[in-house]
Amino acid sequence: MPNGRYKFQLKAMGTQISGKMWEANEAEPAAYQVLATAPWATGRGIGFYTYLTNSAVLETLRVSVP
Repeated sequence: MPNGRYKFQLKAMGTQISGKMWEANEAEPAAYQVLATAPWATGRGIGFYTYLTNSAVLETLRVSVP
């Protein structure tokens, strides 16, 4: 959404990656929206990139690697 404000949470455990993103003024979703298996073990290579978006703001980024 143009001019939107978002929060993002990522959990990485071994090769299992879980993520969720929501609008900052909304409640955090209980369930993760993305579940994936990475081709590498966690502990490196986690980042957040945007392409062709200049008006959205990422307010919070939480990454947990237990």
